[in-house]
Amino acid sequence: MLYPAINTKDPNDPAFIAVEQSLGDVQSEARTIVLTQPGINYVRWELDRDWLAAHYIEVPQD
Repeated sequence: MLYPAINTKDPNDPAFIAVEQSLGDVQSEARTIVLTQPGINYVRWELDRDWLAAHYIEVPQD
């Protein structure tokens, strides 16, 4: 777990919001790097539901 002290049950917690923004920034940077590669036209992010389930993390279905 990256941030074990974060209260993930409270999406309004300032620490949760800060970490969410930080991880979004990393995701944006990764997207930019990937899109500079030849032949790559778009990036689509998906949750790895199998990994999450294997780690007992519940994710609502779409």
